[in-house]
Amino acid sequence: MKRISWPIATIFLASSCATTSRDREQRQTVDPRLRAECYSATLLPEDSQAGITDIDDAGRVLVTSFGAVGAWVWDGSRHDLQPPAGGNAIAARMNRHGTIIGVGGLKTEDGGPISDPRLYRWDTFEPRPLATPEGAVNIHNSFINDRGHVAGTFAREDGVTHVFLWRGEGTPADLGLGFASDFNDDDNIVATVGERAVVFRDDERIDVGLRVVEGSLRLDTRGDVAGGKWIASPLGDRESPFFWDGTRVIEPTASLGLEGRVSGLGNAGDLVGFIGFGADTKPFHWRAGVLTVLGTLHPNDVNGSGQVVGVDVTARAPFVWQAGEVVHLPLPPGAPREQAQASRIGETGVIAGAWGGSGGEIVVWKPNRCDGPEPPPPPPDAEPPAGDGGPPLPDDEPEPEL
Repeated sequence: MKRISWPIATIFLASSCATTSRDREQRQTVDPRLRAECYSATLLPEDSQAGITDIDDAGRVLVTSFGAVGAWVWDGSRHDLQPPAGGNAIAARMNRHGTIIGVGGLKTEDGGPISDPRLYRWDTFEPRPLATPEGAVNIHNSFINDRGHVAGTFAREDGVTHVFLWRGEGTPADLGLGFASDFNDDDNIVATVGERAVVFRDDERIDVGLRVVEGSLRLDTRGDVAGGKWIASPLGDRESPFFWDGTRVIEPTASLGLEGRVSGLGNAGDLVGFIGFGADTKPFHWRAGVLTVLGTLHPNDVNGSGQVVGVDVTARAPFVWQAGEVVHLPLPPGAPREQAQASRIGETGVIAGAWGGSGGEIVVWKPNRCDGPEPPPPPPDAEPPAGDGGPPLPDDEPEPEL
């Protein structure tokens, strides 16, 4: 498999090319040798109702298993997250150190969502309870940053959702009405309040000034926000990609069309998504005013090094793209390439995806073969790796009764 130079269209947008000190920040770099033969491909144990949740800096992959209402971590072998006594565990996010935040609660007889949900943290694979936001009867989502701080959304008895923030001790702070969408290492939170995009920063609530698509908002480490805003059209409201740099709203795809959606935001401000819908869809990559049309490369995610992953719809192959170069990723023996795609990429270049379409099996690609022999997987009785993402929890924290 060879490195491929892909024909792409690059457009410089004069209206948004002004560089800032943040634009000139050096990217976090990974191995620059983007070659297919450098990637190992591992097929994970079959779990037909599993979804890829996160990847940490050690290349561990967090998987949520919806069929069994549980979660597990792959680090060369499978480690199930231990649920709270008598309950289930649904992992929400994992930070770059491998610390996991999620929800635990009682099993339901009808196979529906868990009841009486509470926040839990897994530093290894044992659950540690966190204080629940005051007045919470449901936890809708949760995020953990690299400092070990936690943010998310909870609902009160009346069903109204609030944003919360927990900084390692005490009860999570109720920040007011809203539905959290993302969280960064500076404890900034982006949320929807009604239909508006709002950034919670320190003691401020900053209205971005847009009516946005709920669930579309993303936040990078610098505090930039991207997502979908609503624009009027003869056929009704349409979704349109936007990028907010803390002071102004930019329409990154304006030169080719306003309708479209965002599929990923990297920590250096790289934005990927689609312009248009249906047969006229154009995949794109945008950064600092430069718009690149990706041709047949449909992007799913991008990391802080500007590496984009997704599926090449013409070659029917998973790919990784960086700075105009693209390679098709290898697959384990017997895996049909035409049903494979790369879904997530971590900051160290580890990629997770699936083959087999809906309900398929998970594949993990690691860019380690060009650096020497691949390390062997840990023995089955090895101690699980410990996370170090934040302050330790007190040993005498009582386990909530479920």
